[in-house]
Amino acid sequence: MLIPQGQRAVIKRTADRAGVPATKLQTVAVSEFDGRAGDPTGLNTIIEFLWQRKLTIAGCVLAGLLTAVVVSMLMKPVYRARTSLQLEGFNDDALHSVSPVSTLLPNASPENYLQNEVKLLESNTLAKRVADELGIAAPSGGATWLNRFVSLIRPGNAKDPALPDEQRIARVSKALTVQTSLESQVIELYYSAPDPVMAARGANAAAAAFMNLNRETRWQLIQDTTEWLNKQASELKVKLENANQQLQSFADRAGLIVEGNQNTPAEDRLRQIQDAYTRAQADRAARQAAYEAALSNSSDLIANSAGSPLQQYQTQLQTLRQQLAEMRSTFTPDYYKVKQLQAQVTETEDAIAKERTRTLGQMRTAYQAAAGLEQMLYRSLSSAMRTVQHQTEGERRYDVLKNEVETTQKLYDSVLEKAKSAGAESSLRMTNVRVIDAAMPPAAPYSPNLALNLSIGLALGLVGGVGLTLLGARPGKVSNPAEMVQINFRELGVVPSARPSDGPWCAGPSALGIWETDQPSLLKESFRAALTSVLFSAHTFSEGQGEAARARSRVFVVTSVGMGEGKTTIVTNLGIASAERRHRVLLIDGDLRRPQLHARLHLSNQRGLADLLEQQAVGGLLDDATLGSFVQATGIRNLSVLTSGCGGAASPNLLYSADLSSLLERFGRRFEIILIDAPPMLVYSDARILGGLSDGVLMVVRANQRSREELNAAYQQLTQDHIPVLGAILNDWRVDPGQARAYDRHYSHYSEGAKGVAS
Repeated sequence: MLIPQGQRAVIKRTADRAGVPATKLQTVAVSEFDGRAGDPTGLNTIIEFLWQRKLTIAGCVLAGLLTAVVVSMLMKPVYRARTSLQLEGFNDDALHSVSPVSTLLPNASPENYLQNEVKLLESNTLAKRVADELGIAAPSGGATWLNRFVSLIRPGNAKDPALPDEQRIARVSKALTVQTSLESQVIELYYSAPDPVMAARGANAAAAAFMNLNRETRWQLIQDTTEWLNKQASELKVKLENANQQLQSFADRAGLIVEGNQNTPAEDRLRQIQDAYTRAQADRAARQAAYEAALSNSSDLIANSAGSPLQQYQTQLQTLRQQLAEMRSTFTPDYYKVKQLQAQVTETEDAIAKERTRTLGQMRTAYQAAAGLEQMLYRSLSSAMRTVQHQTEGERRYDVLKNEVETTQKLYDSVLEKAKSAGAESSLRMTNVRVIDAAMPPAAPYSPNLALNLSIGLALGLVGGVGLTLLGARPGKVSNPAEMVQINFRELGVVPSARPSDGPWCAGPSALGIWETDQPSLLKESFRAALTSVLFSAHTFSEGQGEAARARSRVFVVTSVGMGEGKTTIVTNLGIASAERRHRVLLIDGDLRRPQLHARLHLSNQRGLADLLEQQAVGGLLDDATLGSFVQATGIRNLSVLTSGCGGAASPNLLYSADLSSLLERFGRRFEIILIDAPPMLVYSDARILGGLSDGVLMVVRANQRSREELNAAYQQLTQDHIPVLGAILNDWRVDPGQARAYDRHYSHYSEGAKGVAS
């Protein structure tokens, strides 16, 4: 068994103060919280709550079943016939490749195909054909209430001639149901009608209309494709003729002579000129080199003039010079033979110079002629290249036109072939729908389905009963004694609600109404039971602290989460119940902001707790006589009250005084039980201050006002402050008035009989 963390802290603090092991006190605490941790989700509480209101839920279920029976009896019988169709595939390759509109969507799947077919079955066109086949007429006898309502909103529709057809289509669409399965190519058609024969006719008519629509759609597709192909063939034929004419005209304008793969005359002439130009370049270079060499060196000129007179003159000159040298060695220069040889040498040298000049002139002339030939051939080559380039561009344009003609010819042939294929396709099977099971008149009506209606009525009645029960119980709020188990507070008692005739204790200024007579009362017994639980809880927490601790008085703080919980009423009646047991009881009004205890007991509030704390803070410790003067007696024996007093705005701060602890200790010597009425915990911290000086805190919870989360938060706050939490008292519980009166009458008669026996 798990004990809450805050409660473990309280047990440890108590064990340390008493000097006993904490495990001994945990054993006692386990018994206290034994019934609170078994159902953290509150499921058992909800089930118990619903079981207590089982008659209400049973009544709702019975009402739902009766409603289902009545509705089934009032419903007109409807018959439903079924027919099944199978969708088969087509070989549409020929159409797919040439059709301007594809018969299937891009990336289409079988699911898309089935959905398209279902949309066709649900179309208005098919519904109108079925209506014509079945002879369904528009409603007669004036406009229906729906038509009258539509005419009020849109007056133009009242005289719309298409409205009767819309009504007929709507009737068929409502009666026709389509079901498909993605695992097969089977479509099931259901048609509902008041007559079984009409239902079968409607299903078969829908199947036939669907097949006709499919056939017409495919026929129209083939017709459109054939017409489009014929139109394309005509256009391609005209285009092919124009292309051939353009090709021939261009060849004529360009002067092209097409010889297959052979070279053109211009290309042959260009090649010849290129060869001649190459040779002329070589000859010009050779002549230029020889001429330039002859100019720079005579020996090169003579060497290049083999067999010419220049070479002969040069040989003769060498011979004459040799002879002249020989004669000079023998004879004097004046010798006639020497002079004669000298004259021949001079003459030969002049002849060589003239011949050299003539030869250089011939070489220059040959070089210039070769250079001129080269320039002429270069110009011819350039002209020939331009001619060939022009012809090449023309041939390229010619090839383009030729390719266009060939492409157009191929496309024309292909279109003619597809047109023939489309014509052949029209003679094939034109529908891919096959009837598997024809509709038969059903033997039993489809609706109303009594078993289904009863199931729906049962479910609605059950859900409605549970919903009404939980809605009336204000879910989330603590409303019953059993729900106290779901929070950490121990349930100390339950105070039932009281009407004004039961006494003014619950709302009036007096708290003595139910205690003024000796008659038994459920209210008085609830307070006595709560007091017993409080005393036992206090005994549990003080066990193990010694005889002195158990013999001293008990100080209890009574508070609540918020205002209006009835804590002042609980304090008053617990004090009266305790005084009835001959305990010396002191009630202290610790709510210094909104004191109410004096009004409930018809006492004066001139002096009280605030004044006592102020005097003690100023004058020090008061004597017993002065201290007792602040306590007021009530009309009930053993019950005294210390009111709040008429303090100022700073009076609540007096609770933080260190004198409060000694004050309570001094009152504890005179009284056995001290009950302190503390402010609510939601806003103020006074209850926590007083709780730290007490033996335990009692939490008052008004039924249907506080949630479990709020109470758990308050519990955690107290336990974190190491304040003992004795438990909670559920106030204003809605008990059955008949049970309360029966209790009062029974115990009232028992009490009167007991008094008679005693007399």
